[in-house]
Amino acid sequence: MNVLIITYYWPPSGGSGVQRWLKFTKYLSSFRIQPVVYVPENADYPVVDKSLTEEISQNIEIWKYPIWEPYQLYKRILGISKDSKLQSGEVSKVKKSYLQQWAVWLRGNLLIPDPRKFWVFPSVKFLKKKMQEKKFSAIISSGPPHSVHLIAEKISSFFNLPWIVDMRDPWTDVFYYKDLKHSFFAKNWDKKLESRVLNKANHIITVSKGLKEIFLSKVENKNKITVITNGYDEEDFSASGKKSFSEFTITYTGQLLHSYNPYPFFDALNNLLQSGLLSTIRLNLIGSMGKEIISYIEKSSLKKVTVITKNLPHLESLSYLKGSHLLFLCVPEPENAKGILTGKIFEYLASGKPILNLCNTSLESEEIIRDCQAGKTFYRHNLQGIKNFILSVYADYKNGKIFTKTDACKKYERKYLTEELGRIIRGIRV
Repeated sequence: MNVLIITYYWPPSGGSGVQRWLKFTKYLSSFRIQPVVYVPENADYPVVDKSLTEEISQNIEIWKYPIWEPYQLYKRILGISKDSKLQSGEVSKVKKSYLQQWAVWLRGNLLIPDPRKFWVFPSVKFLKKKMQEKKFSAIISSGPPHSVHLIAEKISSFFNLPWIVDMRDPWTDVFYYKDLKHSFFAKNWDKKLESRVLNKANHIITVSKGLKEIFLSKVENKNKITVITNGYDEEDFSASGKKSFSEFTITYTGQLLHSYNPYPFFDALNNLLQSGLLSTIRLNLIGSMGKEIISYIEKSSLKKVTVITKNLPHLESLSYLKGSHLLFLCVPEPENAKGILTGKIFEYLASGKPILNLCNTSLESEEIIRDCQAGKTFYRHNLQGIKNFILSVYADYKNGKIFTKTDACKKYERKYLTEELGRIIRGIRV
């Protein structure tokens, strides 16, 4: 059976978001489901990892159509270099001149549901013609950007095909939503789009229990939402090397912005360095670091031990995880971070290294780390607890004690997760 998958993020896009469907499509054919992937031809991705193009399965068909995005105009107004990449939630965080405030207002009021909305109409026109070439059994759309769901909505209706919506992040509940300065009418229209998509979809899959709770409050049929988390691909770990470090090494990978509030961890590490309880250590920060993060590092004792590296190819990033002695995980601080379950947690688990998880309240990441016996979670006020755990892992390192992962994390392997997706696809009806 053929399934059309509509997604914005696809190699050479980097980051954890792209890997969800890169891996699903890799393994779907094992369950007699043939994916056809529809993606933009010239997207302005915030993170690029060209090495991921080598991981695209040779067994899938890829359709592309050009997209126009307004980001070059944004960057000109915001005074950002045209070669810079805008991260999610970052537009409203830059210094506010009059023109910059206007740009944020424009994003929040005219670009509904998101700046990729200009891909909707041409995509619908293209797919109505292109899909005549073969028979499809279902359509899947993966957002964000949530404008891709509007494409799937029209195509599903036109061909009378069952439709699965994949919600990797919240829509109107995303943590930076309030910063977009929506008018009453814009916010109302966005909520109506969200409600229409969620209720029209024949099935919804999402990445965490917290997100499921959010979407349950927005749909009439409470039985059509399934959690399929992100995961890890064991083949990636077999193919990647292992970085060798001569010092006690702590690593963080991915985006790290001021709003994530990693400072309690930095403060704990800084205190341990100044007190002399830690020596010969290395802190790897790999990925997109916010200006405030870099500024903090530069002004603290961490400057001498920190190595900031821009985004690495995926397999090379895994080699850093495998060679480290402690991995740092940071859940964004905002109150509405409940549904956030960052995809990196699963590759952290698969690396077999202890994890220090920083958050505000009890979240799903804490439950997963506890169940997998993969480390400890600390709330931001617990500075002493953070320091004690770092020292405990450091002592194990000095004594040559090896941390090993448990079998509990195997349920997050990509093949297993794809099998679960396959059952949903085969069971879906209009």
